[in-house]
Amino acid sequence: MDTTTNASSAESTRSVASAANTLVHAIRTDGYDVGLAFDRLESNAKRTVGDSTRGFAPVAEPSDQELLESALAQLSIGATLCVADGVLIDPARVGELQSAAASLAFTSDVLENVGRESGPIRGFDGTGDADRSVLEVARESLDSLSTAAAEVTTSLLDKTFRPVVDQVPTVLRDLVTDLDVATPSRLLTLALRAIRRGLSLLLRLADFTAVERLRADLDEVLTRLGRGEDGTVIAGWAIGATSVGKGLTEPVGAEKRLVARRLGDLVRTFDKVCTILGRIAVVITGLAGVLALVQITLPQAAALTSTGLVLVLAALVLAGRDHTGATDLPGRVRGVRLLVEDHHAPS
Repeated sequence: MDTTTNASSAESTRSVASAANTLVHAIRTDGYDVGLAFDRLESNAKRTVGDSTRGFAPVAEPSDQELLESALAQLSIGATLCVADGVLIDPARVGELQSAAASLAFTSDVLENVGRESGPIRGFDGTGDADRSVLEVARESLDSLSTAAAEVTTSLLDKTFRPVVDQVPTVLRDLVTDLDVATPSRLLTLALRAIRRGLSLLLRLADFTAVERLRADLDEVLTRLGRGEDGTVIAGWAIGATSVGKGLTEPVGAEKRLVARRLGDLVRTFDKVCTILGRIAVVITGLAGVLALVQITLPQAAALTSTGLVLVLAALVLAGRDHTGATDLPGRVRGVRLLVEDHHAPS
């Protein structure tokens, strides 16, 4: 990975946020060169926006976290650039650009924080002392994965979900195509390219086939949330924590502290994935309104929020099942089930 992940994603978002704030100051200050501020924003944006594959090493498949960091950076930058383009047309809306720049700076904070080594994991002890079995620590890790996932799922509940789960493949495919357009505005062209790139990166984690395969499960999650059922219970079922927990057995002769450390690393990684997914959900929620500011017609833009958030839910379920080990397919990580099975003594 290089310019689009981890610290560099944070730097990219912060540089665009700073340039957007400079443009705000220029618009509000008599005698300040608005054209110069615009050029700085465009220059910073050009350094951060590219095609959907630049930034990933050709020999290494990016992790879930790396894909999501890049998607978050691109979507957030694109949203800010859309607002900036609208403000150049109507300077009276400069307050909207100030808010967008603040939101982008917060995204940078999120990206910086997930790149740091964490201390104690929320809701997870992870100790492998003599009084705790591997099975106890493993089940505790599954509970922590469910809690992290629940924070994302409960934030996604919306009446608009139910009618659009079936439409996700068509709407997003059409929208990604619609966003591949050159406009008279250089800044707007960069904005749409960034949003398109962000959606394309998210689709690498939860593509149309995956959404189709998960359709019944996504419907069930949303239906149960709509009935007011416990979010952690629903999330635990959706990511496979419940089923994995029932199937675990205590490995004989396992090195408890080693297993506990590996489980702790797994929980920490998923907690970061959920943090980024939650922020992506916030950005996607605001994109439909942001795109309404642009001076071109995007037929699918109105459905972006509801379909995009279903895509976030699909990404959460897929990543969650990788981390619990519920899936039988090769995943990006060795989940809880596999880590415990690794330490069973050979028969």
